[in-house]
Amino acid sequence: MYALIENGVVVQYPYSASNLMQDNPETSFPADISNATLESFGVYIVYNTTPPVITNDQYLQEGTPVYNDQDQRWEQVWIVVDMTPEQIAQRDESDRQANKAQAASMLSATDWTTIPDVSDPAVSDPYLTNAAEFAAYRSNVRKIAVNPPVTVDVWPVAPVEVWANV
Repeated sequence: MYALIENGVVVQYPYSASNLMQDNPETSFPADISNATLESFGVYIVYNTTPPVITNDQYLQEGTPVYNDQDQRWEQVWIVVDMTPEQIAQRDESDRQANKAQAASMLSATDWTTIPDVSDPAVSDPYLTNAAEFAAYRSNVRKIAVNPPVTVDVWPVAPVEVWANV
């Protein structure tokens, strides 16, 4: 990523070689523009920095790059922003809906276990011997689907099918 810098002030960020060509239509540039060429037009590399750790109720915004005197280079800046109560509520609702959709998908994948003849040896050969385990699993998943929480610490794990022959 690059920045257009004039007199030590960031004029535009991000900035690219394409921007440079658009801003200088009367100039012919080589296909592979060197950093020296870019710098002669005031375009400098902005080096990535490690983003700070944030809490669940914060997000990061990229700020205007700053010059690092020690390393003699322009560096990325991160701004930690606290979410508003409205943003937190919106995020929580989105998380609830995602958990509800995941639970619905898990239920759908095991719907077949609720067909009565699947576990009835008088009707089905082979038959599912652990239908009760599936019923317990589906009950735990249904709790999430009906009242979806913001976070699901541990998702129920579907049992392995156990089949028997008559």
